[in-house]
Amino acid sequence: MCSGIRAAVCAAEVGTVLLAAAAFVLSFTTLRDLAQRAGVETGLAWLWPLIVDGIIVVSTVSVFALAGTRVVWYPWLLLVAGSSVSVTANAIHAVVAAEPGVPPLLAEAVAAVPPIVLVASTHLTAILIRHSRTVYTAASHNHLPENEEPAPAPQTSDPQPPVSHQIPNLSLIRPSKKQRPLVLPRLCRNRQRLTQRCGAKSPLSCVSKV
Repeated sequence: MCSGIRAAVCAAEVGTVLLAAAAFVLSFTTLRDLAQRAGVETGLAWLWPLIVDGIIVVSTVSVFALAGTRVVWYPWLLLVAGSSVSVTANAIHAVVAAEPGVPPLLAEAVAAVPPIVLVASTHLTAILIRHSRTVYTAASHNHLPENEEPAPAPQTSDPQPPVSHQIPNLSLIRPSKKQRPLVLPRLCRNRQRLTQRCGAKSPLSCVSKV
């Protein structure tokens, strides 16, 4: 379904671009002839319609680029001004260059169609481009290839219990008989005999000698 929507949007974009190109060519030809009638040199007369109709295209794109900002009023002002100048200039040319017997109102109405279509088609083209980007982005996020399931979430292993850094109670650790330190000799257990041999009043001096 998304592919059908994108195809329809692309077809509409192509159609609006063609309409805008046709309207631009008609308006361009009319405004160039009006510039030549106003005294602009033939080699430079094409610049005047390029400026008038070009500002319509540039301001329309700028309106969409600056949408939601505080300065969007400026491209809107340029769009309205450029459209007004283009429609008015095409209508004036229709009155000046019309064949005798043609009602001026009819000539003005026919001449005003190209600039109006140029404005409408350019604006519509910008809307379609934005919409196509939105549809394409949504389809790319929601698209999942066939026979493919989303990858399961990785399972994290149970965290190991934290290692205790408490200092063990040394009083509860009893070394075996083989690991017990050497005890004082039996001579040191008897204070009288120890003092007689070492000639010291404290048994610690005997221990140091041992």
